[in-house]
Amino acid sequence: SRISTARWFNWPNMIVQDTDGEVFSETFSNMYTIINVSNMIINRAENDPDVDWEAATAEGREAHRQSIIAQARFFRAWAYRHLTYAYGDVPLSLDEITGSNYRTNWNRDPVEKVREAMIDDFRYCVEHLDWRTDGNNTKPNRAIASHYLAETYLAMSRYGEAVAVLRELCENSPYHLMTARFGSNAANPGNCFIDIFRSPLYTEGNYEVLYSFLNGEV
Repeated sequence: SRISTARWFNWPNMIVQDTDGEVFSETFSNMYTIINVSNMIINRAENDPDVDWEAATAEGREAHRQSIIAQARFFRAWAYRHLTYAYGDVPLSLDEITGSNYRTNWNRDPVEKVREAMIDDFRYCVEHLDWRTDGNNTKPNRAIASHYLAETYLAMSRYGEAVAVLRELCENSPYHLMTARFGSNAANPGNCFIDIFRSPLYTEGNYEVLYSFLNGEV
């Protein structure tokens, strides 16, 4: 059976080496689907006055609005992370595509320009998301946004800025390395390293994992 495209998110340089190239196109298309949906959410959250932000106070509604925008910006930057590593220069799209601005004549933008946009997105996430957005680690949050912001700084050789972001994450956040057995697997033979994977959620006692990307494939 064909290997899932998700495998190549972390090993983009092996796409051509180990596949027939079909997954190369699929990964590109999947990432731009995420970007297009994110742009739609951002645009409508920022500009549609009729959105019900489901909070009793103006402050609560604004906080919810900013959180939704930040989560969408996280996924947009996350998608561009994979695109830049896999393809280098790629088209930078930051606006919702509608019937009035749809086009097919996209040009590739330099990686440096794309990464500057990623930094803007990840910074917004750090500023507007809690350390745990949903009280757990199953939605984009300040911690994972800090990780990717620092990674992007490193990719651009901006080492001092990366250190500052990671110091805050390592020294002033509620996350820390797990060194003792925990979670539902703790009674079984093993160690705390395997517990991290068997019990990945904060609600299961996991204080190390920054973000659990919960998904399943059939």
